[in-house]
Amino acid sequence: MNSFLTLTKVITNYVIEEPKIFTEEEVKRCGRILSALATVSKKFNTLTTEKLQDLKKTHALIKKYHVYNEKYKSLKHVPVIIKNRAGKAFTIFYPGGNPQLVDALSTGSKRFASTFSQYTDEIGDDIKEIVRLMPPSIRCTMVKSYSTSYVGPLSICCFNRSIPIEIIEFLLKKGVPTDQIHLEDDRVLNTEQVLATRTMDTGSKEEVVIELFKIDALLQKYKKPEFTTK
Repeated sequence: MNSFLTLTKVITNYVIEEPKIFTEEEVKRCGRILSALATVSKKFNTLTTEKLQDLKKTHALIKKYHVYNEKYKSLKHVPVIIKNRAGKAFTIFYPGGNPQLVDALSTGSKRFASTFSQYTDEIGDDIKEIVRLMPPSIRCTMVKSYSTSYVGPLSICCFNRSIPIEIIEFLLKKGVPTDQIHLEDDRVLNTEQVLATRTMDTGSKEEVVIELFKIDALLQKYKKPEFTTK
């Protein structure tokens, strides 16, 4: 009986433990497989119930934060070579990370496209669920603006003053990488340098200075190697 239980765990974990991509179609496919397994026996049903619930939540989040979904589905998830205005080429890696996190983090930003225009506590809760249900999302680098190359979640937070500092700390605790940002004029900024751009958005000078000190302290506390696109 124990061997049967072990086998069912192996099967259910193998099916959806770490999907390579997160699309509505892929989540539905995994759900159909788990639903079929659930009919085999009560033990299969018990093991698949929680995973099916998480799949339903994942599917809902994919539909809710949808602004980059079509672009994500079109990617081959391999290194892509792009050129800046000066004609200089450099490589941008598109990791398997889905775009729901960067979409949510772009909420309220003047630089980046997003599904919603105003940040709320509900979006903050969704951010935490996205990271829990789709961990690769912390390495997604699909977002760019008129003046930058593709950037990751942490840099979006630094650009976007709509995102609370507690969310930045949450992401750092979860291992979000710091990343380098290639500007159109060939300059390369690290995350700390990008912090200064928060002054471009709304807020008094005093508020911005206080935020910069807090974020810098968090970056030092959770210091990790720079994520490079080389």
